Amino acid sequence: MADLNTYNSVQENFFVEINVDGSYTRFSDYQKDYTVSGSNYNALGSLLSITNTKTEIRASNQQLTIGISGIPTANLAMVQNAEIKGSPVTVHRALFDPVSAELLGTPEQNPTIKFKGMITNYAVEEYWDDSGNSGFSLILQVQSIIGQLLTKVAGRRTNPNDEKK
Repeated sequence: MADLNTYNSVQENFFVEINVDGSYTRFSDYQKDYTVSGSNYNALGSLLSITNTKTEIRASNQQLTIGISGIPTANLAMVQNAEIKGSPVTVHRALFDPVSAELLGTPEQNPTIKFKGMITNYAVEEYWDDSGNSGFSLILQVQSIIGQLLTKVAGRRTNPNDEKK
């Protein structure tokens, strides 16, 4: 396996897996459909955007924003009726050779898990093109697993049974 220093250029792509009520949705910013660890990821290309995360030695509380644009109007009801909040998200990062479009042979595992977390919020935005057709973008706010562990429920229970205890 070659070191990354031996390549003139490296292409980085992200593969996103969302589990909504036991149903997995998989998509990527790669230019064609691709299989990672036996699971097929649909190619969204430039319709998928993912914000940067910090690379740290120690696990920390981070947030990630995933944007999916180009959702047809006919699919809006499906997006709005899904229980998206609280769904687990896994983002894999894969390194490719941009010339041959082959997965790089690296000393480390490729692809690797870049981010794991849960959807804490989402927004749907509508846009119109010049010809009057509309489409939607879905923006997902994802908090890392560390952030979920740090979220504490604090307070005093005031129902009559707890008050007696």
